[in-house]
Amino acid sequence: MKKRVFAFLMAILTIFTLSSCGKKNDKVTSNSDETYLIKRDKEGFAKVDDYGQLVVFETDDEGEIKKNDNGDEITKAVSFPYYISNEKIVECSDFYLPIPEGWELLTGQMIKLSNSENKADISFTLRTTSSIDDCISQIKDLFEGWNVEWEEKTVTLEFAEARCLTSTKIFDSHTKSYYVFTVNEKTYVINTSSNNKISEDVDFVSIINTMCFRNK
Repeated sequence: MKKRVFAFLMAILTIFTLSSCGKKNDKVTSNSDETYLIKRDKEGFAKVDDYGQLVVFETDDEGEIKKNDNGDEITKAVSFPYYISNEKIVECSDFYLPIPEGWELLTGQMIKLSNSENKADISFTLRTTSSIDDCISQIKDLFEGWNVEWEEKTVTLEFAEARCLTSTKIFDSHTKSYYVFTVNEKTYVINTSSNNKISEDVDFVSIINTMCFRNK
């Protein structure tokens, strides 16, 4: 718990530091390549509404924030991009986490972190309709006919009990694991991969435990 609190405080400090550098740090690009100026909540994170939509300011042609007749800044809600990041922390509509030292965020349609030195990676996926059992079945179906030899266990995280599938048979010299858990009535699948000869000390659970969920 102490590690998670420390990571959370460091994430807040990072966002406040970067936000103080100017509004350019608050510009994000949507999945359809539109640029928005985001509004932050009192903790410094991207503000979302009750439906998980990203709250942004309405701006004029010069990029200045529009105001109504009462002088209040005008906002609107738009679809949250796959994720947003300031290179120190990555956020999506459901959670945010600090990017660990030595890891980098890869571009794509999901949050994926990679450590080139340890030849390891971790991907975060959200499933909104599938149960944990359904996700476990879907994972096993992906490798039907393979010599997988799954090891299945329960892992206690800071915020949930996770079902974990692990195999050393999918790729040569690599261990692949799937952590599946439910938070706020949504099921998450976290996919990890590491080179057995290089990354024996990679602590994926510690990285997962730095996830801070909105509304929890």
